[in-house]
This record gives sequence, structure tokens and C-alpha cells, in this order.
Amino acid sequence: MKKLMLTTIAAPLLTMAAATPCVATAPAARPNIIFIYADDHATQAVGAYGSRINRTPNIDRLARQGVVFDNSLVTNGICAPCRAVVLTGQHSHRNGVLTNAEIFDGEQMTFPKLLRDAGYQTALIGKWHLKSDPTGFDHWEVLLGQGPYYNPRLDTPGGLVKHEGYTTEIITDRAMDWLREGRDADRPFLLMMQHKAPHRNWQPGPDQLTLYDDVEIPEPPTLFDDYAGRASGAKTQEMTIAGHMFPSDLKLETPRGLTETQLARWRAAYDPKNAAYEAAGLTGRALVEWRYQRYIKDYLRTIAAIDDSVGTVLDWLDAAGLAEETVVIYSSDQGFYLGEHGWYDKRWMYEESLRSPLLVRWPASVPAGVRRAELVQNLDFAPTMLDLAGVTPPPVMQGRSLVPLLTGAGTPPALWRESVYYHYYEFPGVHAVPRHYGVRTDRHKLIHYYQLGEWELFDLVADPQEMHSVYGDPAYTDVRARLERELTRLQEQYGDTHPTAPVAKILEQTMRPHPDLPGYELVWHDEFNGRRLDATKWNHSRLGPRRNAVNVPEAVRLDRKGHLEITTSRHQRADGTTEHRTAMLDTQGLFATTYGYFEARIRLQTQVGHWSAFWLQTPTMGDPLGDPARAGAEIDIMEYLANDHHRGHVQHTLHWDGYGDDHRSAHSRVRVPGIESGFHTFGLEWTDDAYVFYVDGVETWRTSEAISARDQYLLLSLEVGPWAGDIADATLPDSILVDYVRVYRKSSP
Repeated sequence: MKKLMLTTIAAPLLTMAAATPCVATAPAARPNIIFIYADDHATQAVGAYGSRINRTPNIDRLARQGVVFDNSLVTNGICAPCRAVVLTGQHSHRNGVLTNAEIFDGEQMTFPKLLRDAGYQTALIGKWHLKSDPTGFDHWEVLLGQGPYYNPRLDTPGGLVKHEGYTTEIITDRAMDWLREGRDADRPFLLMMQHKAPHRNWQPGPDQLTLYDDVEIPEPPTLFDDYAGRASGAKTQEMTIAGHMFPSDLKLETPRGLTETQLARWRAAYDPKNAAYEAAGLTGRALVEWRYQRYIKDYLRTIAAIDDSVGTVLDWLDAAGLAEETVVIYSSDQGFYLGEHGWYDKRWMYEESLRSPLLVRWPASVPAGVRRAELVQNLDFAPTMLDLAGVTPPPVMQGRSLVPLLTGAGTPPALWRESVYYHYYEFPGVHAVPRHYGVRTDRHKLIHYYQLGEWELFDLVADPQEMHSVYGDPAYTDVRARLERELTRLQEQYGDTHPTAPVAKILEQTMRPHPDLPGYELVWHDEFNGRRLDATKWNHSRLGPRRNAVNVPEAVRLDRKGHLEITTSRHQRADGTTEHRTAMLDTQGLFATTYGYFEARIRLQTQVGHWSAFWLQTPTMGDPLGDPARAGAEIDIMEYLANDHHRGHVQHTLHWDGYGDDHRSAHSRVRVPGIESGFHTFGLEWTDDAYVFYVDGVETWRTSEAISARDQYLLLSLEVGPWAGDIADATLPDSILVDYVRVYRKSSP
């Protein structure tokens, strides 16, 4: 196998703005704007940023013909929060999307709304990932949640539309259809074209399945990082290529949902490679090296399809005569680890995930072949879009317009910002990255892991790979003091209040013994005492059509008496048919645990046609792995159906080995007098050798079937389906009330 060694050709061709000042150019009037947004595209995989591992000829066209920002940084390196920052021009604590769990409030001001008010046509096509319906757009077609890589359904104002093909190509085709036929040619437009790729699990398109098969991608020098010299979170994270990838990530399992033709091409590409891997019997370092090659090649294959998409857009602009008057912006929601520190994913304030590509072409007003070294952020995108259109950014926006840096007119670089602020919130959560905030300047970075009570300080010139924190180094005492003052200043400027107590002290304040189970202490709970659902604890799960109803956020509320209410209701559609609405909540990505005691106090529903449940789940339960210890299980602590056959009985159920026709299950049903009157507690004690179920403190079922050894997250649901009877016979609305949900773990000896 030959080594892939790419010559860095793009960067030397571009002038550095600081070395060769741009000639100021008068901005063109009301340009069109095309914003192309990838998901997790690392700067290390862009030719214009000096990639050693791939080529991106079409994205590099933007660099040759426009401006490259070498220090484009994000405010909170995870998908949904970055998208909310781009729309609002406000930090996460201001726009309400701190983690991937929150629902974006579409009532707040966004730059597409302001552009539409100013006469722009606005369209959004592709990934949205903000859980509410898009607002501010004349036309939108968006993926449901993350969306699949193949054969996606696009949500539209008129309902779901199924498409067959590769999602990157479908998003491109739908965008091109709108550009050609869906807009008024006499009015300026904003098109936000937002790709799923290259998000996990990196499934290549049919034309890229064997790309890079004959080459070996260079490994990053920190692939086998031992995490010495940094805060403890670097060791305790769960995002290593060596230990935290699923078989589906490594294409050792065939994706679901492919057509026969797609499946045949997939197997032709991967079956021989997988057979060779199985025969090799790799272990240790060799196994990690194989995993890296499989991961990085698949990741780069998805990038190749994105680059083709960019080329399609640029070629059309040239052919349509619109290139001069159209601003094309290419960026990504955040960066990504391509094996650096042994990782994949993002989240950290370290450089690989903090930096994202930003390339801008506007032939009418922006000089070609320029690089800007200023510190810019995704916080600046909204005011920039408005400024491009001649709309004054409102004072509520916390970013700054990049137009002066693009055109060379206005604010001189010397008066630009000298530091940026970052705050990551999603812990507990997927990949176990601790919460942290920090400040970065052109040379130094200070990070505070406030739950851990730990700090890091890096000299990015002396240590560009951030391998050794110098926080305790006496030589950096003055630098540390200056950065601490700057961090405080930025937090005051942006109005970010923050916790300061280390996590151990926080747990001391919240953990308490279980009154009836000696040796257990409370580690997670929700008493539902607030005004609205706590988005740091719960996600709205599986929104949209599910079984015989539609899951909607509006079906969930807090009654301000300390209860969560989930309601099933009946609605008349415009065509005269009936729609039922209900809801499901989960803690996926926010809280999960292995073993413990789980308890909820619930007042149950009384009508037929829908059933309530308090249950545990894993992301891999749907995979038919055959081993619940490895794949997890669905553990239904309580299911209640109020139909004639089940009324008065509580169901305890286990499901494992996937959800196919041959999946396995076990269950118990217990009669509980007065179950529909008042509140009742439902509990599960889960150990490494048994599940013990309780109702109102009384043991109701004990089993050693399907013991999971995986972290499981919590769910609360009220679902509609024929298993519970005919919903047409129900008097609606009907609801459940949840007084609390509590999770206990065994105390340390």
C-alpha cells in the first residue's frame, strides 16, 4: 500500500492580509448569499488549510478567489449550539441552546428573519438539528434530527417527503432545484445549504465507496497520546478511536435502510475489506492503526462528496452569470479530531475542535487570494450576513461583522478583538467531556474545567499540539494572571454567569441516601419544580410521527405544582382526518449509567388507546448483537395500559437482541389494586446479576434474564397504539403526572 503524501499547494498561493494590505473595495449592493455549512468538517481536511491527507479542489476555489480565515473559532463546539449561535449572533447562554438537548426557540430574532423583512428570499435545505420547526424561511426542507446518509425523509411545511439516494447529493439537488426554479429572479436571496456530512458514522456515497482504498493515510503524531501533562478530563473522556467506536462506525455492520442496489454496491466495497480484517486477527497498536485507517478514509470519502457539491454550486453560478453578485460562504459547525490525541468527535476547547473552516468568495467586492489572521467566531456570522445585505445588525447580537475584514475597508486589523470566549456545557453526556470555559488569544489559551476544579494553560507557539499545560509553570505567572483577568472581562461582557464549585462539592450537596435501600445514594434526579422542562436533563425524543400519533413538544408541560405532565390529545386536520398528539422524553446524551436504583412517582392515565411507560434504553439496543451485556437492553420498569385486558395491571418487560422479528423478550404482569387512583412509585434495582422491580416499595418481579452491562439512559413516554385499545374510544385529553424521577447508585465502600 502506498503512502498518501499531499503537497500543500493552496496556502502559499494566498497573500497574508497582515503582510500585504488589501485594496479597499466598495461593497456591491444587496448581493445574493449562499451559506454552505458542513457538519464536523475539520480544517485538517481542507486543502486550503494545508491538508496532508486529502484534496478539496472545489472548496479551494473559494480560497483562490476569495478570503480564508485562518483563525475561525466557535463558541461551544457541538452541533445544535453552534447552529443556534450562527442564527442568532448570540452565545449559547443567551440563545437558550446550551447542549444538543434543548429545543431552539423559533420566536427569537434571527438573521434570516431580518433578511426576509429586508426583502430577501430565504431558503433552508438540509440539516437543521434544532428540534423546532425552522422560522424566518420562505422555503425549507430539512432532515429529521441527524438524518440518515441514505434515503432521507425531508420535513417540509407540507409534511414529510421521502427521497431515494445519498443525502449529500439529495441536499445538493434540492438546493439546485430551488435556485433554478423556486425563487424570484428579480430579488436577492439567502440560501442556507446545510449538509449532514461528515458527521458520524461517516457513511460514504456510492461513488466514493472505494476512494483511498489503495493508499495509507498519514497518522497524526499524537494518535497514541497518553494524556500526561493535562487536566484529568483528557484521560476520562470516552471518544478514543482505540476504545469508543461501535461496529457501525467501523463499517463492520451493514447499514440499514439501503435499497437492493445500494446494498449490493456497499457489500461489494466493504465485504472483502472486512474479511481481510477478520482474517488478520489484529490486536494492540496494530488494531488501533487499522481502526484509524478505516475511520479516516470513510470520513474523507464523505468530504469528497461535499467538495463535489460545492463544485456544483460554483459551476452553476458561473453558468447563470450570478458569480459576481453572489457571496458564497463555506464553513462547518465546528472542527473535529482526525486521530489527534487518539480521538474522534469534537467538544473540547483544544484547537482541532475549536477551529472550523471559513472561506468567503464575493468577486464584486472581495479581493482574491487573501488570508486573514484575525480571531473571528461563528458569533460573527449573523451580523456579517446582515451587513452584507445592508441591514444594520441589532445591538442584541454579540458578534461583529466581518465585512470590513473581507473588503479591506473600515475597521483596521489593529482594532479587531484580541481574544475569544468559549463555553462547553454538555456533561454528563456522550463522550464524557467535562464542562469548561476559557479564553484564547493569538498565542495563549486558558481553560477552566469548573466541575473538576482544574485549569490548563497552553502556549500555542511553543506547544501547538497542546500536549503540556503550563498553568503551574512560574515562567507563565504573568501570562496566567493576564488571561484570568481577560476571562473575567469576557464573561462580564457577554453576561455569562457560571458555576465555580468543583464537581465533588456539587455532589456533596445533592447526594443523599435512599430511605429504603441502605448503601444507595442519589446521583441524578428531577423534581419538576421549575417553570419549564429542564433541557440539561431531558430531550424531547422522537419528534414527529411515531406509531399512531405525532410526538410534539407542546404535549409536555410543568404544572408549577412540582409535576411534569405528558398529555395525549385529539386534533382535527384541515382535510377532516384526525391526528393524535403526545410526547416522549429521554436523557440520551445527558445522563446514562450502568447499575443502580431507578424510581419514578407517577399518576397514570385512565383512557384506552395509549399507554404510559418509564423505561431504560441504550443507543445500540436496536442492533441484533445477541449479547445484552454488550448491546444493552430495553428495560421497561413500568408500562400501563388501561384497556379491558390490562387495566389494573402493571407490566415489567425486557427486550433484547435488536427489534427484528426474532428479537427476544421477557415480562411479568402484576395486579395493583387502586393503580388508577393517585400517585404510585415504580422502581428498578439493577445489579450485575439481577433486575428487581418494585411497585409502591413492594418487590413485584426478580429476573436474571438479559442483564445489561452498558450505560442506559432514561425515558418517559405516553404512546398511542392498538396494543392499548382503540384510541377512538378514549375521552381526550388524558395525561400522566410525574412527581419525580430519581436515580441512586451504590455508595463507595
